[in-house]
Amino acid sequence: SSVLTFIYWAAVFKLTSFRGRFFVLDRWGEAWGLILKSRWLFLSALAIYVYNGLDQPLLGWLHSLEEQGRYRTAVRVTDAAQGFLTILPSIFFPRFIEWRKQGEEFFWNRQRKMVLGGGLLGGGAALAGLILIPLLYPFVFGPLYVRAAWPCAILVSAKIVDALGQVFSLGLMTDHAFDKAILFATLGTAVFSLALNLLFIPRFGMYTAATVNLLSETLMLGVCFGLARRRIRGILGRNLPGVPRP
Repeated sequence: SSVLTFIYWAAVFKLTSFRGRFFVLDRWGEAWGLILKSRWLFLSALAIYVYNGLDQPLLGWLHSLEEQGRYRTAVRVTDAAQGFLTILPSIFFPRFIEWRKQGEEFFWNRQRKMVLGGGLLGGGAALAGLILIPLLYPFVFGPLYVRAAWPCAILVSAKIVDALGQVFSLGLMTDHAFDKAILFATLGTAVFSLALNLLFIPRFGMYTAATVNLLSETLMLGVCFGLARRRIRGILGRNLPGVPRP
């Protein structure tokens, strides 16, 4: 965690023109205003928890504690991968701000190239995970937990999709006009995830939890891509100064 935090702030200084101290006493008065301005994003974070983390307690409640315990091994493996995958879009967030300064169309094209390249690499990694994780799981966790191997492979794929989606969602966060749209997207995904988990976890257990997680992340990727495309089309359609038509 400390290493990733250091890398992030090093990237902030490297990729942006920011210089100076982050914490200055005379700026603490702005904190409340920033909290109010970001309130929709805080609510979005709560909705994200529903479709990203509520599956574990639901599994113990609707199926069995043994199933929940096996599933937790898959989640822990995924957490290790997610720590790396999540930091990648976050490192590029300062670069997103710089790309926007070079023009909205330039920013949009960079996002699409990132997702295309990341999708090719991520697709290969997901395929490797689907092959290797079921083979290695019994040696790492023992025969009692082998049932969690496929859910683990599915969860790793879900986190790869999540990293791709963050390229668009973090890009939208540079424009506060879309904060409410992101909130509605995360709320809709949370309702979708909760409904499917409540319906199918009692019958299919951890396979439902992992598959719904993948479907939810895929839904968010599609929605964020749609919002980002709508945003750039609206900007170019208004023919703002300095933004050429495609």
